[in-house]
Amino acid sequence: MTNDSWVRALALYDSLRQAHWEHIRPFRELVAEVGRSAEAAGLTAVTSHATLLVSPYMRYPDWFEGRHVRIHPLSSGHVRISHHPERFNRQPAESSTLPLADARVKALALIAKL
Repeated sequence: MTNDSWVRALALYDSLRQAHWEHIRPFRELVAEVGRSAEAAGLTAVTSHATLLVSPYMRYPDWFEGRHVRIHPLSSGHVRISHHPERFNRQPAESSTLPLADARVKALALIAKL
C-alpha cells in the first residue's frame, strides 16, 4: 500500500460483511490492486461506506473540493468510476459504469490524471 489511508480503506471493506454487502468482497480486491499500483503512489484513499475516493490531497475538505476519482461498487457486479475536476473548474465529471473485471484499467487511467 502506498500509505496508511489505503490500509484503513481495506479495513473498512473487511468490516462490511452483512447480507447486503456481498458485492464488497470482490470490490475490496480491486481496491487492494489499485492501492499497490504506481499510479496511486502518494495519493490518499478516503471511504464513505462503499465509495472509494482517491485524491492527491491529504485532508478534508480538499478531498472533495479538489480533483479526485470516485470508485463505487454496484450490487450488479459493475463499478461506477468518475473523475472529478477541481470544484470551480467548469469541466463536467467523466463517468463510466463497467463490469468489475474491466474497472481496474479504467480506474488506473483516471487516477494517473490526478
